[in-house]
Amino acid sequence: MENNNENTNDVKVNSYANEPENIPKQNQENVEPGKQTIGQVKNHVDPSVKPPFDPEARRKAIKKVLMVSGLVGAAIVGLILFLISQVDVDGNNTIALMLNLNSLSFTDTLSTIVHVIFMLFALVMVVFVLRSFMAMNRVPKEDVMGRKAALKPLIIRGVIMFLLMVIWVASFIFVEMNRSLVTKYLQNPIITTPEQTLNLTAPIEVKFDASHAPIDRNIFQVISYDWDFGDNKVGTSQVVTHTYEKKGRFDVVLAITKRNKTTSEESKDTYTITVVIDKQALSSIINADKDSGPIPLEVNFDGSDSVNPDGTISKYEWDFDGDDKIDATGEKIKHTFEKAGRYNVALKITSSTGGTAVAKKEIMAGESDVEAVISVLGDPTEFLKETSYIFKADKSTSKNSTIEKYEWDFGDGTKTEIGKTVSHTFKKEGTFEVALTVTDKAGSEGEVKKIINIGTPKGTPKAMISTDPKLKEGDLAISGKLPFAVVFDGGNSIDSDQNIVDYKWDFNGDGKYEGFGKNITHTFTEEGTFTVTLEVEDADNNSSKSNVAVKVLAQGIKADLKADKVEGTAPLIVSLDASGSTYQTGKITSYKWEFGDGTAPKLSTASITHKYASIGTYTAKVTVVGADNSSDMAEITITVRETPLSACFVTNFKEGQAPLDVTFDPACSTGTAASYYWDFGDGASSTDVKPSHSFEKEGSYKVELQITDVDNTVSSFNTEIKVLPKNNL
Repeated sequence: MENNNENTNDVKVNSYANEPENIPKQNQENVEPGKQTIGQVKNHVDPSVKPPFDPEARRKAIKKVLMVSGLVGAAIVGLILFLISQVDVDGNNTIALMLNLNSLSFTDTLSTIVHVIFMLFALVMVVFVLRSFMAMNRVPKEDVMGRKAALKPLIIRGVIMFLLMVIWVASFIFVEMNRSLVTKYLQNPIITTPEQTLNLTAPIEVKFDASHAPIDRNIFQVISYDWDFGDNKVGTSQVVTHTYEKKGRFDVVLAITKRNKTTSEESKDTYTITVVIDKQALSSIINADKDSGPIPLEVNFDGSDSVNPDGTISKYEWDFDGDDKIDATGEKIKHTFEKAGRYNVALKITSSTGGTAVAKKEIMAGESDVEAVISVLGDPTEFLKETSYIFKADKSTSKNSTIEKYEWDFGDGTKTEIGKTVSHTFKKEGTFEVALTVTDKAGSEGEVKKIINIGTPKGTPKAMISTDPKLKEGDLAISGKLPFAVVFDGGNSIDSDQNIVDYKWDFNGDGKYEGFGKNITHTFTEEGTFTVTLEVEDADNNSSKSNVAVKVLAQGIKADLKADKVEGTAPLIVSLDASGSTYQTGKITSYKWEFGDGTAPKLSTASITHKYASIGTYTAKVTVVGADNSSDMAEITITVRETPLSACFVTNFKEGQAPLDVTFDPACSTGTAASYYWDFGDGASSTDVKPSHSFEKEGSYKVELQITDVDNTVSSFNTEIKVLPKNNL
């Protein structure tokens, strides 16, 4: 092994045996070949001899380290600031919360730190850049290579300073963005959709979100959210939607009642936001003198607050029983509800240009002469599954007769049970609505419902959905044609301690909530079957979900009718247009027109022009027929008035020398005049239609025409005639 190593070393040395003779070889005899590197052997470097100290090279190396360290340090500082300036969805800085500090103060401190740190880095880099610039200027212009060598560090330091400034600006902008978010939530935690609540147009639905309220959930428990929308309407959820029907300024007030978890002391935080509506669209509004009461319930309905900012409202159509049929017409109407039940009254208004708007109002026609009462034997404080309970209806009464039928629906999928006293066992845990319906000999009914919690912890809510239109018995889904508007109501949701604070709606089954509030209307604009989910949440953060299926069918054939004018004086020429009619799954083949003035119906194209010659009110109709003989009809009201009576006349002269002969012509008058009376202002008069008169003396004369029609309607017009002195020349 020793011989091999020696041979190898000899080979290494001998491989450079042909080097030039003039290279000094001093001190080589003191170097052990086995301890040299190839580079040292090649360049004849003695590792035992230290190279001379070069202060300039050391200074340059230190500068490079400082510049690179500064740039890396700035990036690290920017990253640290990015991480510690994060805020959550409520606008709270996460680090500030951990340190129990005020989020705004913490963010202000971060902003100051950004300025100070990067200012120091910038000053250092400015010094380096200036020194490089001065060093380059000291190199003579003739020394091209020297100036290039001096320019290189100047460019490198300039680029580093530019990157440093970019990091500085980016860090500052990021911190300020988070600061503005914190400030936004601290200024007003009520977030609205639309975000701008001024200069709105009614009717408009506004979403109010109080989820960013600055409440420490570790210390306080929210008991309730109470909203006053400024228009005598209120709400009770964390996130609510409210529809404003009229113009005006509305000061929305949110009162959050909270309880200290340690002391149980209750307190209230109040926040306000202003909604200003300065424009008004066509809006149907229902007012009623009562919305509930015993039957028979007589209610006075008033639609006079409905608004059409562009003109008059030509029709008021009322539907009292939700069957989409017109039950009465008129601005104000009286209706009596004979049977007990919940009624969704609808008012459809039609503007003078054919536009429509619909409003709905719920009327609860209450108690009949029959009262149903549920009692449970032993009055248990809790109910358990697989346990038999005795339900009694013996306290039910009828004022005018005797109860002869008792029907029980326990809401758990079991069949209806009959009898005054029945026994029932709930097979599973949950919340069930027990309904008792009693009927007397006269056929009058009374109904009562009782909520039974089977094995459900106190305080857990149960979501329940009711809809308009209702889910028909035996159907799996609510169905209707495009566009399909459905009113969803979560007001029947229950909670044993009655502190539900949030109602959230998912209309398309994507897991995202598109609506908020106890009651909401949603219009489905696409064909298909949708699962609508309601999630309710109480103040204790307990939640429950319920869902209902909605099947949206193709629109089918749909007639649409518009007119360029719906009122005017006779003769009135009206252009009618049904080109907006649609049939998405078929083809429209014909349009049948009826004008309502006695003329024969006419098959024509989608647009037609008709002349109404006589005074009156007419209903123009179009029936749109498809290739499969399906049809739909639309109509519009046309009002033709008489031409108003208006006096007018012209003269051949208005000024001239005496004697002045003037002819008066009333051809510019409108309406149907039965008589004419002329007063020439000089004591003379005439009843001719087109008289002539001679003014003999100079002066100014007020000539007046008065015309009268057969109904003694009068219209007057006058002008001045100036008579100059006679010229005797």
